[in-house]
Amino acid sequence: MEEQPLDLKASFKAVRRHRLLVALLVVVGLSIGVAYVERTPPLPEARALVLLPPSALTGNPGASPYTQTQEIIATSARVLSTAGTSVFPPIDAASLARDVSVTAPSQDVLQIAVRASTIGDAKRLADAVATNYIAFVDGTANGSEQLLAQLQRQTTQLTQQILRLQRQIVVAQSRVADEKDNTPAGERELGQLDSLRSEQDQLSLQLSNVNVQIVNAEVASAETTSATQLLQAAEPVGTSGDRVPLIALLGALAGLVSGCVVAMGITRRDRRLRSRDAIATAIGVPVVASMWAKRCKKIGDWRRLLEQSASPSPVEAWNARRVFHRLIRDGNTTELELRLLAFSGDDTAAAAGAKIAGAASALGMRTRLEVGAQPALAVLRAACVVSQGPAPRTATDLKADSPASTELAGLAATVVLEAIDPAKPEIGSSFAVTLLVVSCGFATVAQLARAALAASDAGSPVTGLLVINPDPDDSTPGLLPEHSEPLHLTLRSLNGHRAPELARRDPE
Repeated sequence: MEEQPLDLKASFKAVRRHRLLVALLVVVGLSIGVAYVERTPPLPEARALVLLPPSALTGNPGASPYTQTQEIIATSARVLSTAGTSVFPPIDAASLARDVSVTAPSQDVLQIAVRASTIGDAKRLADAVATNYIAFVDGTANGSEQLLAQLQRQTTQLTQQILRLQRQIVVAQSRVADEKDNTPAGERELGQLDSLRSEQDQLSLQLSNVNVQIVNAEVASAETTSATQLLQAAEPVGTSGDRVPLIALLGALAGLVSGCVVAMGITRRDRRLRSRDAIATAIGVPVVASMWAKRCKKIGDWRRLLEQSASPSPVEAWNARRVFHRLIRDGNTTELELRLLAFSGDDTAAAAGAKIAGAASALGMRTRLEVGAQPALAVLRAACVVSQGPAPRTATDLKADSPASTELAGLAATVVLEAIDPAKPEIGSSFAVTLLVVSCGFATVAQLARAALAASDAGSPVTGLLVINPDPDDSTPGLLPEHSEPLHLTLRSLNGHRAPELARRDPE
């Protein structure tokens, strides 16, 4: 199985899309960290200092294996098991080892820190660990004294043997002097004399080695007995203020990691489409244009939108013109009925439909906006009624304040905005050109397919898509290979009605 590489850009987009959730989890993690610090204060701690042999004896000016060995000895079960009996109830060596910390601030000092439920127990345990460690070292020193006594007895024995050999050598020298050198007896006495001298030299060498061992044992005994001692009895240690921000920061970091994981998990399970190519490919219909719109909640919001849409920005005007460029062939028609279908709940898509009508008016077209009777568009209908006066109407005529566009001047457009249920869309029959308006990240493939099927069954198939509020990082055009050429609208007569028909411009 091939592993999918981590898409950092997609992961960052997922986190940014759910940034509120990530921020919430960061705040929760930070709060949990602060609450943990408040609910679990640090245990009281006491520290004792033990003086080790000076560096002149150990022979190492800095940190040495000797200090590391002493740290291990101080935390051994032999030392801690006895120290645990200094408090009530007694503490076993394994439990005490979790609360004991032995460090070497310098080569000559051991620091023994102990945490306990009360400061009194912490001080007693720290002093007990220090004294038991010193006692253990003293016991090692007693072993060195026994070795020293044994070496001294061996020195006495070797000295006596050397003196005895010296007397034998003197006797042998007198016999050699009495005999002649070239006689067999003289040669025999001379050989015995050499043998005695060789044995004496070996014993002298052994005596020298034993003397060296005696010196080393005396140094070791002096090192442990005179230098290892309690330097400072256990003293309480104040709590550090760095614990609170550190744990709070760790909580916030854990919340950030959890938020990123949750955001990426939600994104992986999210079936809503976000790119223009994905939306177009879902139902095989090209994206006509992309627009930006804000959600309108109140009647005042819709009235402001209707007023402002008649004076669109250059970007809005160009996006609206792109819609008509794809649907109208220049000079072939003077009237156009455009049907915009938006999903119920997709308020930004409904707002974009109203902006299309306003932008068409600004382009010089005689534009009429008709709003469907669906409950999702009730507020917009009320805004249209208010804008037209006391007469109850569901449509409004839009007038442009800007100069009419010579390209589209004289055309008449009726924009019909309807809302459909994403789960069970119900669409009436119409001869209007039908566009499906959908916001980025709102609809799934199934919802788009149901809308396209309902429109096709009503005899008004979806001929294009309007994508609202596209992802800024989406650079896809939303065009299908078979729709690389622009679509154009021609009109034909059908039972006395003017009906739109889509055709492709033939290459000249």
